[in-house]
Amino acid sequence: MDGLVNNLRTNLEKGLTPNDLEDRVRHFGTNKKDPPERTPYWQFFLKAIDDFMLKLLLVCAIVDIGFGVGFAKPEDRSHGKSFRLSVTFSALSFTPIK
Repeated sequence: MDGLVNNLRTNLEKGLTPNDLEDRVRHFGTNKKDPPERTPYWQFFLKAIDDFMLKLLLVCAIVDIGFGVGFAKPEDRSHGKSFRLSVTFSALSFTPIK
């Protein structure tokens, strides 16, 4: 144990001095890791849209919105809007990411 203490230039009772600590940090570096790089949300969104079934559902929702707005009576359009918005929102929000 004494050989290890001498090689590391330390003291078992007192530990390192502030000067020794600064020298060791300069020589060996700190013992901290950089945080991992985070994936931005827009990349998750693009990966989610890459699903074929989602693309098909979005196209169907857009066609349905077009028919609903173009051919429905004005008094019936309010019911369809909320349904179409909820389907579009759920298709975009709750898609599993590969």
